[in-house]
Amino acid sequence: WHYEEPMLVRFKQNGEVIWAKQYSELLYTGYFDNIIPTKDGNYLAWGIQVMVLDNGASRYTLLTKLNGNGEILWKKKLDALYSLQISVAKEMDNGDIILIGTTGWGAPPVRNYIMRLNAAGETIWKRQISRENASLGYKYFAIDGNFLYIAADQYQNNEFITVQKFDMSSGNSVWDYRYVVSPN
Repeated sequence: WHYEEPMLVRFKQNGEVIWAKQYSELLYTGYFDNIIPTKDGNYLAWGIQVMVLDNGASRYTLLTKLNGNGEILWKKKLDALYSLQISVAKEMDNGDIILIGTTGWGAPPVRNYIMRLNAAGETIWKRQISRENASLGYKYFAIDGNFLYIAADQYQNNEFITVQKFDMSSGNSVWDYRYVVSPN
């Protein structure tokens, strides 16, 4: 079994290490995929953790908010059954967090989701954003007032572009358009 531990290192501009910390828990392995700064001077990191017990494993996504010293402010496990592979995360002006990702990675059914969390990491809403078993490519999104727009390359028997508009307060879809990409 390959053992990994989530680890972060903060450097000065000259390369000198300010701190280095491992974020492991007993019976868990894992890694961080990405980290972004937040508007309050802290950081949001996400990645995968796997619980290994009695030759079995349970995989989930770990979302962690850290302060500038690498201390955990909060952490949240997302989708214990099929881990959510976060592909895009963005902090809103009010501190809420938008996550876009895919569950069932590597095993059907594949579902693509969008989530809104508050600044404390609590789920405000979660919605499926595309048809089941359709894999999404790189995602783009923009916020305009109370609306969120998502655009993605998608594949489900045919390649197409999908664009969706969501109400930010409820997470409900306002409209959803798909444009088939010509193979020529």
